[in-house]
Amino acid sequence: MRTPVFALALVATAALSTAAHADLPPPDGEKFVSFSFQVQNVEAFPDTVLLAYPYSASNGAPTVEVAEVKANAPLTIGRRSANTELYTMKRTDYDAWKKSYKPGKDEFNDPELKKLFESDKVVKCDTAPTRVFQLPKDDPRDAVLQTLKLESAKPCHVTEASAQAKAAPDSDPKPTPAADPKPTPASEPPPNPTPSSPPKSGCGGCATGGAPSPGGALSLLALGAAVLLRRRR
Repeated sequence: MRTPVFALALVATAALSTAAHADLPPPDGEKFVSFSFQVQNVEAFPDTVLLAYPYSASNGAPTVEVAEVKANAPLTIGRRSANTELYTMKRTDYDAWKKSYKPGKDEFNDPELKKLFESDKVVKCDTAPTRVFQLPKDDPRDAVLQTLKLESAKPCHVTEASAQAKAAPDSDPKPTPAADPKPTPASEPPPNPTPSSPPKSGCGGCATGGAPSPGGALSLLALGAAVLLRRRR
């Protein structure tokens, strides 16, 4: 009876191991998105190395690694990674450690890495990446990028510059329209000009609508008298 029991134990162990390494689906109505972060101002501290630990880019098996954070270079964190913290370390100490470091056979539990980050050679930062791996299904975004800024190396002070979700190509945020400028009060219009009198006509012989002039009446009387005299003759 030992053989069946032993076989069942092996199957159960394998099943538990597979479940531990499997990536479970998101909750109903949610979807997975990738998460990455970048740190600004790292170049302002050339004698310092910024490290992310424990770190893993895996979405499957939760490995435990260390990653150097370069200036303005996004670093993707996998969904199965442990909570990643940030540390600073003197570059000379880091270079010396890398030369002597030999990764362990167990990528899920490296005693050398654990020993380093428990030593006084590293300084833990006061801010860590805030991971986001799920969004509602109807959200057009498919990735989240967080931007941090290294303010000081020792003590390690990090601030959050921004946290934004990368939008899908057809959902880029539209720019906010500029506010309309305040209307300038209009000045009062100048008064309408007084209409000027029509220019007097220079035509002396033009008829007017008034009574006939005395000179014209005398001419008519003289003409009538001449006609009568001719008839009498």
